[in-house]
Amino acid sequence: MRLRLSGLAVVLGGILFVAHPVAQDAPKQAPPAKQVMDAAVAAAKSSNRNVFVHFSASWCGWCHKLEAFLKTSEGGMFQKYAVDVMLVVQESSAKKILENPGGAELMKGWGGTGGIPFYVFLDPTGKVLSDANGMPNGSNIGYPANDAEVKAFDGVVTRGLPKMPADVRAKIMAYIAGHP
Repeated sequence: MRLRLSGLAVVLGGILFVAHPVAQDAPKQAPPAKQVMDAAVAAAKSSNRNVFVHFSASWCGWCHKLEAFLKTSEGGMFQKYAVDVMLVVQESSAKKILENPGGAELMKGWGGTGGIPFYVFLDPTGKVLSDANGMPNGSNIGYPANDAEVKAFDGVVTRGLPKMPADVRAKIMAYIAGHP
C-alpha cells in the first residue's frame, strides 16, 4: 500500500508542477512599433496592398469588437486589400509589457488623441490615406456601432482602400451594421 501512495504522490506532484508554469513562461515585451511598422510596410509593398494599423489594449471592449470583425469572412475580404497591423497602447501599469514601445507616439502623430480603437490606412510607402477621425465633427469613429459611425467608417475605408470594389465594401459595411 505504501508504494501505491508514494507513486500517486509522484504523479500528483508532476501534475501540480505542470499546472504551475515557471517564470520563464512570463510574457515578453512586445516588439517596438517601428519594427512592426517597417515589416508591415515592406509586406504592403511586396503584396501591392495598403496597411491598416489599429491601436488596441487588453481592456478595450470596442477594440475586441474590431479584432473579432477582422477574424470573420468579411474581415478576410477587408484584409485582402490591406496588411493588418495591431499595435497595443494605453495598457495599465500591470500590463505595460503588452504595449508596443513607441506605439502611443505613432498613434498621436497620426491624430489619435480621442481614445481607442484608433486606426489609420497607409499606402505601401507609409503615407497616411485616412484615419479613424472620420465623424462629421472630426472625432474618432472607434468601432462603428450606429448608422452614423458605419457611414463615416465607409468613407474612411473608401479613402484608405481605394482598390476595394464597392460591392465588397458594401458587404463589409452590411456586416458591421448588423454587428454593433
